[in-house]
Amino acid sequence: MTLKGRLPRSSNATFLVEVALEGACALAVYKPERGERPLWDFSPGLFKRELAAYHLSEALGWGLVPLTGAARTGP
Repeated sequence: MTLKGRLPRSSNATFLVEVALEGACALAVYKPERGERPLWDFSPGLFKRELAAYHLSEALGWGLVPLTGAARTGP
């Protein structure tokens, strides 16, 4: 994972990264848990909501949420 820059106007730390695996590269959005602004009504780990939204959308066949990867350790 290579950090390309920060995405502006985000309420939490949000970064554009390039990910590579076996010669294939793609751009992705990286939201580190450490950069989250805490909410009074949610426990830490807000990124888990985005993962859940993707999996629910796929399970229901809606295809509304862009491909969302799993939790990863990044820079």
